[in-house]
Amino acid sequence: MKRIIALATLLIAASPLAFGQTTQSQAGVVSNAGQQSGSNEQALRQIEQGMIDAFVKGDASYLERLLADTFIITEPDGVVRDKAGLIAIVKSGDLKYESLQNSEMKVQVYGNAAVVTYRSIDKGTFKGQDFTGPYRWTDVFVRQGWRWQLVATHGVRLAKYMMYPEI
Repeated sequence: MKRIIALATLLIAASPLAFGQTTQSQAGVVSNAGQQSGSNEQALRQIEQGMIDAFVKGDASYLERLLADTFIITEPDGVVRDKAGLIAIVKSGDLKYESLQNSEMKVQVYGNAAVVTYRSIDKGTFKGQDFTGPYRWTDVFVRQGWRWQLVATHGVRLAKYMMYPEI
């Protein structure tokens, strides 16, 4: 009887390991397959770079593949657009980026969801109006099957402080 109880206790204690439980730390997600967290972070960084390239080139097709059908962006001026609205302004040529430079990127992966935050220096125009300046962005991704899709973006324009001499 003692053996059965000991065996049952061992099985119960080991079951979280068998089912791939993960733990989180302040540095990000730590899993029993730590390499997967690193590969997710790398994939999301590549996706963010792909978005930079797509916006600078005016490549709406990349965005059409990346954005979830339920995608929502809250732009720095408070305007909210859905996927179709963002794709339309990229296709129209109304949104023109000369350059985008991201920095201070932090990627946090939570299973099939991820949050990417970063600072950017954007140089461009929207309908002829210059929007060049510093911004902070939060991108929310969900992994659907084998690929990450962007479901929400929020941006805010930063004030021109002495801490941003490049402006």
